[in-house]
Order: sequence, then structure tokens, then C-alpha cells
Amino acid sequence: MSIRLKIAAGVALLQAILFSFLVWIGVGHLVDTLQEEVSSGSAAEARLLADLSVDAVLSTDLARLESMARNMLNVEDLVYIRISDIDRVLVEIGEPAALAKPFRVDGHFDEVEDGVFDAAADISLDGERFGRVELGVAVTEAVQLVEASRQHMLGIAAVSLLLVVLFSLFLAKYLTAGLERLAVAAKEVSAGNLGTQVAVPNEDELGIAAKAFNSMSLRLSESQKAMQHQVAESRELAEQLAEKEQRLTTIFNSAVEGLITIDANGIIDDINPSAATLFDYKPQELIGRNISCLMPEPDKSAHDGYLASYLQTGKANIIGSSREVEGITREGKVFPLELSVSETQVRGQHLFVGIIRDLSERKRYEAEIRRSSAMMTALVNANLDALITIDLNGDIVEFSRMAEQMFGHPRGEVMGCNMGELLVPSELRAQHDAGMENYKRSGEGPVLGQRIEVPAMRRGGDTFPAELAVQKIEVEG
Repeated sequence: MSIRLKIAAGVALLQAILFSFLVWIGVGHLVDTLQEEVSSGSAAEARLLADLSVDAVLSTDLARLESMARNMLNVEDLVYIRISDIDRVLVEIGEPAALAKPFRVDGHFDEVEDGVFDAAADISLDGERFGRVELGVAVTEAVQLVEASRQHMLGIAAVSLLLVVLFSLFLAKYLTAGLERLAVAAKEVSAGNLGTQVAVPNEDELGIAAKAFNSMSLRLSESQKAMQHQVAESRELAEQLAEKEQRLTTIFNSAVEGLITIDANGIIDDINPSAATLFDYKPQELIGRNISCLMPEPDKSAHDGYLASYLQTGKANIIGSSREVEGITREGKVFPLELSVSETQVRGQHLFVGIIRDLSERKRYEAEIRRSSAMMTALVNANLDALITIDLNGDIVEFSRMAEQMFGHPRGEVMGCNMGELLVPSELRAQHDAGMENYKRSGEGPVLGQRIEVPAMRRGGDTFPAELAVQKIEVEG
């Protein structure tokens, strides 16, 4: 046997073994890849639907659950979806045959017997389970793909083996062709087709170069895939962060109460429109300025010292509580406000959040109440007649100074006492009590709006003639 035939036979045998191994490895890798994709994809879809269903399950919003399930069933390669709470099935849609079968989570691609890969995820919040999502992914096409790939690879291996036998006689040309393939593959890699491989016919210098090229190409391909995956994850995370930031910004800017955030140096980091309006500014006019610009003296000069002292000692005068302070507008108008301050840390930096409420209206209202009360007290005490106020039970709720002089009772002793027992002579008390009961029933009384002369009783028990005028006043019902 010539050397050429020996080389042809040896190369053919080597290629047969190599291609058989590659077919076995390739099919096995394809099955493993499909298994990983189906398993992780099904689990991810179940987890996603479980996370999206938390609020709807807690509120038993069946319409929303069904809408989410139908939308997902239309988009994804799903056969059925079932959503349950702790006690019952809330929503189940999909192929009736798949829904009718008992549910069992599939752990491996090879365990699938009905062409549907079953996965599940618990619906939970803060570690507490509220329900479960069950779904099935169709894998019939994946199984067919594996079989088709196996047949295709076997066909490729057979054709390749035949070609190797035919052309192994032209070994010199084959070696040259190998170098040409390396050159072509290098161009493919340089053009961006990372992962391009070349055949390794033997273990000579050309084979070593080919292996090195294949290894380099695979590593470049893996690095590119890893980088693309990281870029996709980063983009998704950035989108989520942007959405959350937009939501928080909307809440912050639409809050009715004033909200201000400052850093450890007292510089305003952010302020919502409600807070800026209180001080007659626009938010962009205050961001970047020291918070002391919104304070009158002496707080304006002392604020930075207060802040520095807290950061050094940890002793807080206002953080974690609410108190009344003063603010100053752009025009220099000082007004009262209620301030609540909380502290947090962002990336290791102190951040203070203040909630402010304008107390001007409340202060004016309280002053008006005090003024009205003082005027009423002055009018009562200045009246030359004795003024006595009782409630429906006949108990005294007001007793003027002239009443103290007339009846001899100090105001503090009679408040809350029954007027009939203190001021009405004993022989008239039954008549007085009957009149009070009649008024309670009918809302009418013979002495209302009249001036009459009646006997009255002083503290010592002696009686005297008195002129009585009774008026009815409605106070909060």
C-alpha cells in the first residue's frame, strides 16, 4: 500500500472518528442548550407573571389577571397559563387538553412526554406566599429541531468523510487548501463573524495553528456574547431605573405638602413646586443654594453650625420629629411653618428630607378664636346683669362675675352643677324641672323670649325677687 493510500486511509479513519465525536458533542450540546433555554425561559416567564400578578391576586382582580395571562399567551410560545391563590384557581387559559392534565413541574428536557414543558412560580410578597403561577411551554418544535439537527449533522459528516477520502490523495494540495481556509476564516473573524472555525486535519504545525485559531475564535465569540448580555442587562436596568426615577419625580413634584432635600453642607438638592411656591420661588431658582436662604435670623446664621454639630455628635434637635419654625419669602415676609426632617444615606452621603406645611392660616384662625373668646369673656363680665348659661340637663356651663355677686357663689364652685339645685327655691324646683323636661320633648317653653319676675335663692338660702329673661342658643347642635 502506497504512502498516499495509507495517508488517505488514516485521514479517513481519523475524520470518521472526529466527525462522529463532533456529531455526538454537537447534538448533546444542542440538547443541553435547548434544555437550559426552555427551563430557564419557562422559569423566568413564570416568575415574571408571578411578580406582575401580586397586586391583582391580593385584590382578586380576575379581569386584570385574565388580561395579563391572555397578553402573555399571545406573545410567548405558551400552551396554557393557570393562576391560583391559596384556596382556588383564579384564572386558567390555553389549550383545554393541556389544562385537563394533572400539573407536574418538569425538571429536565428529556422528562417531557406530552410536548409541553411545565413550570411554576410562587406568588409572594415580603416572604409570604399568596398563590402560584403554572404554565406550559410547547417544546415539540425543539424536539423536532434536535432530530433534524442530528440528521443534518450526520449527513454533513458522511459527505465530509466522502470528500476527505476523495481528496486525501492530493495531500499537498489539501495542506495548501488548509492554509487557505485559515486565511478565509481569519477574514471572517476580522469581518465580525466571531466563532468561525476551521477543520483540524492532523497534529502538524498546520493543525496546531488551526487549533489556536479555533480557540481564539471561540474565546472572542464567548467574550462578545458575554458583553452583549451585559449590555442588554445594563440597558434593561437603566430603563427600570429611569422608570422608577420618573415615578418618584412625579410623586415628588405633585405632592401637596412641601418637600425639600439637602446634602450634608445644607445645599438644596431638590425642592418640589409646593415648597418653592411657599417661599415665592421657582424650584430651579433654589436648587444649588444653601437652605438658610429660606430662614430668617437668627436661624439663618446658625443653621450650618447646627448641621455640622449634628454630623459630628449625632445629637439631633429636630431630626425625626416635627416642630414649628419660621420661613422667609423672596420679599422678606416671615411666616410660620411646621417642619419635619428625616435623614437617609445615598451612596454613603448624608441626605436630609424636610416636609413643610404653611401654618399661616391656622395661626390666623387660632388668633381669631382667641380674640373672639376674649371679647366674649369681656362682654359677659362687663354686663351689669347676671348672665348664666346652662345646657339641656340644667348644668351650669357659664357664670358671670355679676352672677357671682348676685348669688354669692364663686364661679369655680358652680361650673357643672345643676342650676335648679343651687339657684331655684326648693318650693319651685319641681315646677322648674317639669319645665325643662317639657322643653326637651317639645322644644318650646313659656318663659323663652319673655321677661318674668321669679324668686331666686342666694348661697345662704335666702330668697330675693329677680327679673328673668331666657334665650335659647344653638351651639354645635
